[in-house]
Amino acid sequence: MAQPFLTGYLGYGVAGATGGFSELPASNGYARRPISFSPIDYGRTRDTKGGTLGPCQVADFGMLSYGAVFDAPVAGNLLLSFPLPNPAYVAVGGTRTDATGTYAFRFPDLDLAALPRTTLSWPAGTQVAVLDGTALPVISGVPLTVAGGVLAANLPASLRQSGGSSSVWLPIGFRARGAPGSGYNETNAANSSFQDVTVWSTPASASVKALRLCYPGFDVTASGEADRAITVTGAASIQYNGLVYPAKFGGHRQMLIEPMHDMVVSDPIAVSLPPGVQFAVRTWGQVSGGSSWWLADYATPTSGTTRLAGEANARGTSLADHTLTTTTPSNSGGGYWGPVTVLALLSAPSAAVLVLGDSIAGGTGDAADANGRMGFIQRGLANSLPWASLARGSTTAAQAVAAGNGRGMYAAAVDRGITDVLLQWCRNDLNNGATAVQTRSSLQALAAPYLAAGIRVWVFTCPPTTTSSDAWASAANQSIPSAANETQRTAYNSDLRLNWRSYGFAGLVDIAGLLEDPANPGRWQTAGGAWTADGVHPTPSGHNALIAAGMIAPGMFVL
Repeated sequence: MAQPFLTGYLGYGVAGATGGFSELPASNGYARRPISFSPIDYGRTRDTKGGTLGPCQVADFGMLSYGAVFDAPVAGNLLLSFPLPNPAYVAVGGTRTDATGTYAFRFPDLDLAALPRTTLSWPAGTQVAVLDGTALPVISGVPLTVAGGVLAANLPASLRQSGGSSSVWLPIGFRARGAPGSGYNETNAANSSFQDVTVWSTPASASVKALRLCYPGFDVTASGEADRAITVTGAASIQYNGLVYPAKFGGHRQMLIEPMHDMVVSDPIAVSLPPGVQFAVRTWGQVSGGSSWWLADYATPTSGTTRLAGEANARGTSLADHTLTTTTPSNSGGGYWGPVTVLALLSAPSAAVLVLGDSIAGGTGDAADANGRMGFIQRGLANSLPWASLARGSTTAAQAVAAGNGRGMYAAAVDRGITDVLLQWCRNDLNNGATAVQTRSSLQALAAPYLAAGIRVWVFTCPPTTTSSDAWASAANQSIPSAANETQRTAYNSDLRLNWRSYGFAGLVDIAGLLEDPANPGRWQTAGGAWTADGVHPTPSGHNALIAAGMIAPGMFVL
């Protein structure tokens, strides 16, 4: 029988005044209780021993908001500390009872099929895990080592590789245009079943040793992130070179996506792929609950069709499961239901990028290339390094903050080895009447958890918004629809150009400096023809100019 991942003693308290954990005093009926955690299973472990604290004897324990696992019933080493998933106030005479399974951790670095043969070490004070299903951090109190699938303290520590490692699962989202919920809203009750095939690519610089499929349990709506209301029961597989590799979820073929705010990630799929090749993901499912369900929006390739070769999206009722065959389903049009990204175990270390923002980040106004990549960000990155996009048109940074500070997006970054986050938002905030300071403050709020996790964050300047009487063929015939918004846009760009370093950002992508006509401030560039067709988004000429200028290039992102 496999050994427990961790055995120890659970203590309760609050967050320390300067960080860390502040435990209740060893009096008043307080004592740590034994706790044990299940063998690690692809990065996940759950406590197998519930228990009760108390009763509280003389004075209130007060609000208990943090927990910690120690290696001794008194004194000893603090191994892990974390926010309690269910903080509560305990008064005199009261108790706190945790059922078995209350504490579930997810260790991204331990998401390895070869875990029993793996040794990993973390220094003290490192975020080593999250509470499963959340972005709440689990912090090491002393240097920790995992050997043979068991966690222990006070063993020799080495620096933890925080992402970008060949032993970390990285996203290779080279096909998806945007976030879950960014495309079509399926409202036809007769279309409660789907059978879709989407095409993806491996990086040009590294071979793939294994793949995992990530299906979202949240949508990015026009109002920000939201829980999905539907339940999906289905199956999935990888198809490459005429062969099908079934996906499993927790050891089972059935994929179950329940209403939540997280991602369902498959077990590792053992498939070896060379650099720079395409493969297909086959997804089948039955939908229940809710009156509609969102589909991902995928860009149109330059072939003029809505699909890459081999792609398909069938809709109907009780469709057959074709994930174990190479049969191409009949096409129904509209969006696709597939992974939000695919994770790969790569043969070589790499930086990895997460793209967040609105329609400009999604590439609106551009013509997708032959691989379905659209916009200066996606085409600029191409398949030179791992990246994933959760961009969604018509959204704002303020909405992302209000909807939980992008918790699904944050989890997508910290759990997936992301080294760099692109925060493109600004345009819709400013055009909706936000001030320059408010817009920058929203971006700082969104950036804070990434920066705390050691992830670099990049921001963007805001291009003009204009109307035109000659289809933007000239600057002279462009007009600025809101002088107030333009004043804030100018102030925002000037502020970031001067102060982006002091705000903690890794870099500024100054797209406005190229797209704006220097001789006619506030108007779009027109050299060689119109650079916008709507006064908001760049045309293919504008996107090409941004790519040629190296606004987004793989060399910007290094380990």
